[in-house]
Order: sequence, then C-alpha cells, then structure tokens
Amino acid sequence: MSFIIIFARLGGAYSRFKTWALDDYWMVSALAALAVRVVVIHLVLANGTNNVSDPGDLGDEERSKRSFGSKMILIGRTCYALL
Repeated sequence: MSFIIIFARLGGAYSRFKTWALDDYWMVSALAALAVRVVVIHLVLANGTNNVSDPGDLGDEERSKRSFGSKMILIGRTCYALL
C-alpha cells in the first residue's frame, strides 16, 4: 500500500509541476529504504534466525542459514529506523 501511495504522490507532483520538489526526493529515498526492508524481511523468513533454545541440535548448513538470517535482521532494523 505504501508503494502505491508514494508512486501516486510522485506521479501527481510530476504531472502538475513537471519537476519534483525537495520533499519528493525524500519520498524516493524512503521508497528505496522500504524496498530494501521488504527484501530483507523475505530473506529472514526464508532462512530463519539463530534465536533457538539449543543451537547444538542444528547442523552446519542450518546454522549457517540462521546466522545469515540474523545478519539480515540487523539490516532490516536499520531500514526500519530510516523510515
């Protein structure tokens, strides 16, 4: 829904004034942060995180996937803070 609202706002601003104001460029940067966050959330859901009670039960491949997911959580939280 946010993508639609941002694209509608940018399209409306460009169609009226044939240029963008400074706040429209901020909207583009917010859209980029939102897109990165959506991708990162998908990667976290696909790989999981290392928040398990007993990590000794995990194999090396599963541990590696969960470690990658945990690193993606940090990127996702940073993108959320930017928004």
